[in-house]
Amino acid sequence: MKKPTRAKAIHKSLIESQKEIDYIVQIKEEKAKTLNSTTKAEVLDKITDWHHDIFSWRQKPVSEAFINNLCEQMIVWINTDQEALLFEEFLHKKNLLDTTFMDWAKKWPKLEMAHQYVLRAIGIRREKMALRGEINQSLVAFVQPHYSKVWKQQTEWRSKLKTQEGDLVKGEKDVVYVITDKIPNIESVKDRNERNDPSSSK
Repeated sequence: MKKPTRAKAIHKSLIESQKEIDYIVQIKEEKAKTLNSTTKAEVLDKITDWHHDIFSWRQKPVSEAFINNLCEQMIVWINTDQEALLFEEFLHKKNLLDTTFMDWAKKWPKLEMAHQYVLRAIGIRREKMALRGEINQSLVAFVQPHYSKVWKQQTEWRSKLKTQEGDLVKGEKDVVYVITDKIPNIESVKDRNERNDPSSSK
């Protein structure tokens, strides 16, 4: 039996090495396809909505992670920015429309909870500033029911009272008043009767 020449041995070794390399590449490609497929599936599962970004004029995906991040940003904003007095300012900074945010708040309860937390904090801040005379009290009182449930209940109660008072006034307009001649004085009637009575002269 002839021994393999060195050239053949090297050739055989190269072929086996190439097969191993090809096999490794194949395994890596299959794993990459699996990972990419899983990642895309997970992302698609989490994307539940799309919104039109006003700044870039492009459609952007909305996922649960996006909503969670938005909630955190809202809480950080209201607790760190002492000039945060208008919730619309936060939406403006995030390039979001009011209608878009309210639609999300209906779909994600956690976002609505964060929204209510921020509104309450703004209401407290605005009322305290008004009490200290730092901002216009009339302006604060006009919009405070939007930020405070206590103010909202008070405003609705006062409105209800005015409505009831209006109904009472309206009811009085339906009353019919009968106007008669002036009732004569009792003494005048008595004197007149005595003059007309013949027996009174005796």
